[in-house]
Amino acid sequence: MKSEPILVHHTRLAPDDVYLSRLIEFFGLTCRTVDTSTLDTELDRAADHDLCILASAAVIDGWCRSFANPVVALDKLRQKASFVFVYGFVPELSTVYIATSLTEGGIADVRRFKRTDLRYQVSSSRPEITREFSGLSFGCVRNATDFGFVCSADSRSMVSLVSIEGTPFWIVAEKDRCKTFLLACNAIADTQERIKGNIDVTSYFSRLLPAAMFLRFAFTSRCWHGKHQFGNFIIDDPPLKRSYGYLNFRELVSKMDTYDFASTIAFIPWNYRRSDSEVTQLFRERQDRLSLCVHGCDHTEAEFSSTDLYVLNSKVRLASARMNCLHRENNLCFAKTMVFPQGGFSIEALTALKSNNYVAALNSSGSPANAWADGSLTVADFLYPAITRYTGFPLFVRRYPGGLEQFALDLFCGKPLLVVEHHEYFKDGGAHLAEFISRLNSFEGLQWRGLNEIVMKSYLEREISNEVFACRLQTNHSVIENQAERERTCIVNKFEPGDVPVQNVLVNGRPTRFKMIDHVLEFETRIPAFSSGVVKIAYRNLLPHVTPGQGFAARSRVWARRMLCEFRDNVLCRNDLLFAGGQALCRGISGRAAAGPTH
Repeated sequence: MKSEPILVHHTRLAPDDVYLSRLIEFFGLTCRTVDTSTLDTELDRAADHDLCILASAAVIDGWCRSFANPVVALDKLRQKASFVFVYGFVPELSTVYIATSLTEGGIADVRRFKRTDLRYQVSSSRPEITREFSGLSFGCVRNATDFGFVCSADSRSMVSLVSIEGTPFWIVAEKDRCKTFLLACNAIADTQERIKGNIDVTSYFSRLLPAAMFLRFAFTSRCWHGKHQFGNFIIDDPPLKRSYGYLNFRELVSKMDTYDFASTIAFIPWNYRRSDSEVTQLFRERQDRLSLCVHGCDHTEAEFSSTDLYVLNSKVRLASARMNCLHRENNLCFAKTMVFPQGGFSIEALTALKSNNYVAALNSSGSPANAWADGSLTVADFLYPAITRYTGFPLFVRRYPGGLEQFALDLFCGKPLLVVEHHEYFKDGGAHLAEFISRLNSFEGLQWRGLNEIVMKSYLEREISNEVFACRLQTNHSVIENQAERERTCIVNKFEPGDVPVQNVLVNGRPTRFKMIDHVLEFETRIPAFSSGVVKIAYRNLLPHVTPGQGFAARSRVWARRMLCEFRDNVLCRNDLLFAGGQALCRGISGRAAAGPTH
């Protein structure tokens, strides 16, 4: 099928039609809109099974009513289309005949659900369609928008892809060379809808994923998609000591070998000269399993929530100097990727990182500390591998262990599967870890890699022709792969709002000419067959910097905080009573009214 998706509508696009067109365009496809009055002409001039048609049940119903026999109209639709997607089937409306006809009598009615604790059950019978969600069960469903198809005695012509309480919710029926998808949901998610906090897959699943899965299935490599399914388990805070709290590094390596995963230590730069040689040797020997990234600078409270670019630039420079010293003295490589202490950061902190040519930042929340920015992210921002809305600098969202559905959404969207925990997670000797990693490894094709490789290869691509593909970079240091058996041209683009000037662009170490169009950096490069191109975008740091307050009092406060945190993790956390007393002491030392030092 070579045609673009056709969205059929009445005289005007309804709101859900608009939302569906935005989703189509999000995947890099051109959405053609066709009025029902001209659909018949469109079908007449198309070759058999050459079209992809999307519409609501109400729109198809309106079109069918112009025919003496609606069944004839629906048969004609399937004759001309290779794929059909119809949503919006609801109870008590007259559109059920459409579902009945398109499933050869397999669907008899549409029903409501009364219980509010029901779950989505995704079939594993068609993984090429349901992809990472195959076999998962989660909820709760949205009773206001989600309904079920009541099947007749003979429903052999259709396959249930998603069901609710055993009742089909999203189905596919195949006749001749046309695959027809029917969805019992009366709403489509708006990719421009504003979100506070993080996206919750259960809130958007029925309105977003069936349509997205359909587009990925129908248009495959023509949609924006990620090339890899990467995973990494990130452990915050521990210095490179033999043991820290409940974490022992040799035991960690043993668990990684046994259960097959890789870990990154989010390393506090303040600890750069406090490492055990035995542990640094382990990191050098086991780079296949262990890696390092940057976790703040001093790891003081809200140190990257400041909006002062003077201070932030200086903090980043100091953290970099410490990490470079760790590298020189111990021959330890690290990913130039920042994990924000306590999850707090400002937009200005992203500017400072970008100006210092950091590759990415990681955080458990996509929302910055700037009050005015609360709720400024959209659904679409969370569907890219990284959030780049702020300054064009990539912020990868990581998650604590939980339900697989959130991680399935990440992998479906081309995001890396990034898990975060602290030493307390190993309190039970790794039992919870083993069970959770086993569940993650049920995702087919998941590759556990070091953080540096992950962020450099987390880009989106789509095929334009046999000779040309497009690549949408997330980071300033990327490795673009051409896995075809022929040399191809890659059209590379990256969002660059211009707040930090681009100094140069290098491809495989050679300067490359680029252009800026509407805040998008773009260039072309040729990549040989079964090869790759290394892209480096260097920025010019024009930010002022000051020497951070490192007088005796300031150093003493940082030292006291770090020692208290380590005493908490190594001693107090093993006794609940002592731990509560330690928190009270920390509040007194730090002068905070809330809890003591956090991770």
